[in-house]
Amino acid sequence: MEPLELLLTLPMVAGVPPADLKRLLEVAEPVSVAKETLLLDVGDAGNDVIIVLTGGFSVELGQGSTMLPLAFVGPGEVLGEASLFRQRSPRSARARAVDDSLVLRMDAGTLDVLVREGNGVPRALEEAVMRTLARRIHDSVHAIDGVLSSALDAAQPKSAFQRLRELFTR
Repeated sequence: MEPLELLLTLPMVAGVPPADLKRLLEVAEPVSVAKETLLLDVGDAGNDVIIVLTGGFSVELGQGSTMLPLAFVGPGEVLGEASLFRQRSPRSARARAVDDSLVLRMDAGTLDVLVREGNGVPRALEEAVMRTLARRIHDSVHAIDGVLSSALDAAQPKSAFQRLRELFTR
């Protein structure tokens, strides 16, 4: 499938005029990512946001042997969204392709161009990022609750705090 056809199938841009999606493809070229390629890494300067068109990515937190799988990000989802709010800040997670994938990478400048043109993509992306952040907050709270519950059941609160520190160490 061509990138425009792929975009037209994504719920995150439903309602965005096809002309706006064509313009997006003019300013943000699709990038192929081979299976097992590290697309984002912990500590890298975040300066772009990524829309997954095909394939998928495993998102992991931590470093070295203490990597903790956090999520799978597939077509129509966003990676690197924190860089929209904290440009050039170190990335807190890594994303590795689990399949051959196709993505769109956009930096803040690209999004600014689209906003000035009245393109509908930035608004759709903003809404997708808000949904993503809300889901990740919910998942984090659920993970914290699970760690605390299991530690308290075992009457080992100190291990709960150690596990939480490991979970959120950047």
